[in-house]
Amino acid sequence: MPLTVQVVNPLERADWNARLRQAGDESFFHTRHWAAALCCAYGFRPRYLVAEEGDLWQGLLPIVETPAGLWRRKGVSLPFTDRCEWFTSDAAVAARLWTAALAVAQERRWLSLELRGGTPPPGGGDRPSRRYLQHRVTLLPDSRQMFDLLPGTTRTAIRKAQRHGLRVEWAADLEAVRRFYRLHCLTRRRHGLPPPPFSFFRRLAEQALAQDLGGVALAYWGEQPVAGAVFLHFGGTAHFKFGASHPRFLEWRPNNLVMWEALRRYGERGLRWLELGRTNIEHDGLRRFKQGWGAKESELRYFEYDLRQADYVVRKDRVVGAHNAVFRRLPIPLARIVGAWLYRYAA
Repeated sequence: MPLTVQVVNPLERADWNARLRQAGDESFFHTRHWAAALCCAYGFRPRYLVAEEGDLWQGLLPIVETPAGLWRRKGVSLPFTDRCEWFTSDAAVAARLWTAALAVAQERRWLSLELRGGTPPPGGGDRPSRRYLQHRVTLLPDSRQMFDLLPGTTRTAIRKAQRHGLRVEWAADLEAVRRFYRLHCLTRRRHGLPPPPFSFFRRLAEQALAQDLGGVALAYWGEQPVAGAVFLHFGGTAHFKFGASHPRFLEWRPNNLVMWEALRRYGERGLRWLELGRTNIEHDGLRRFKQGWGAKESELRYFEYDLRQADYVVRKDRVVGAHNAVFRRLPIPLARIVGAWLYRYAA
């Protein structure tokens, strides 16, 4: 049967995740639940491209339309997603998807089209817009064996957290999300960045955590949450999506205990990998933390095609800048107000 490429809204397809599994696509960030969290929280419009041959999917390129300033738009695959490579192993299918994506971009008058990770688009192989590192941990069902394979410094950090009486609890309810979000606001302030709006985390809880596609791991000292993380999973892969901690307790290594409990939990559940997300190349501390779990490191490249220039462009990462000093001094309630407005335009 001939190959066809269609623009599809995953929110209108109840069988979307089943079709992903049938095709062998195990990325949580391709699921309708992630699309629903992004689009419902921020008002983005999904423009997913599916290449089909009969009833079988041969390729997928998830794209949403986001604001690019006042009265302007762009396409991103996908916003607030560290890595969202298109799903296909066939170069001819990838070329068809890219041609269709450019047609949508021109029809919608997008300023640009951005792909995050995966196979470079045609002509973009040596022209990444930004470069990062990514890390993946191979999980084992035997937690004792997995613990013994960790570097000595990581095992020492886990034991230190345990000696201080820290414990980790897993939950998927909105109260756990609220507790994590309070820690997340503290962490974002420490990094000089505004927090994402809580409405996004509420949507994520409704769309993913409540469907057993993720959870919140919180480290407690007594009844006080001192660190936490949000994990997401689909198929055989889990993702470390958000992390946070209270600065007063960092020397007790609560983040190490949270990460270890995630590795243990997902390994025992039979998952194969834990993705640790992207890391700025110059962020040595975070890079060492991820390497401390025996993670495989590789390069993560983004590609942005500017429709006005009809060419790939290089962009500067805007996470680090003069604004960091401002947000470190801004009261958290005010930073939340700014973040609620800013994140929709910073996609």
